[in-house]
Amino acid sequence: MPLNEHFLAARAAEHANRLFTHLGLAAPLVLPLRRPRRFRAAFAVPQRLLTERMRLELILAQNAFFTGRRPLLGDVFNVLWRLHPAFRRPHPLRVGLVRDLGARRFRLLRLWRAFGSLRTARAHRWLSRHVAACDLFAAERLIVDRLAIAEQDAP
Repeated sequence: MPLNEHFLAARAAEHANRLFTHLGLAAPLVLPLRRPRRFRAAFAVPQRLLTERMRLELILAQNAFFTGRRPLLGDVFNVLWRLHPAFRRPHPLRVGLVRDLGARRFRLLRLWRAFGSLRTARAHRWLSRHVAACDLFAAERLIVDRLAIAEQDAP
């Protein structure tokens, strides 16, 4: 069987993905911005590997990437936040503080109270601001490709 360059490139990509998975690393996802800012046209989101628990939580949350619907920016944020290394579930009694973020005042303070960690609150705020400015269609394509890589060995 003759080997062509497409087959060799696909085999090299699969081998690299398996090595990253073996090491427990995930490459950051670089998402383009809708309107490039002064110095940046994209931003990199650090990622963790997708686990079965994460996948089931996103299915139960009716995330569009797992239910087959067209994703919105909220679905992009949910996937990126769930895979972010700083992800932490809010305290069960303070979930309303995360859901009620319409008020601009004390947003970071409310997130800090909800999560119990300043690092998590800052990461949540940073990600929400950047996802609001990102290109939805490019983000959808990149996340679908990342999820396909994660599911390539599924039976």
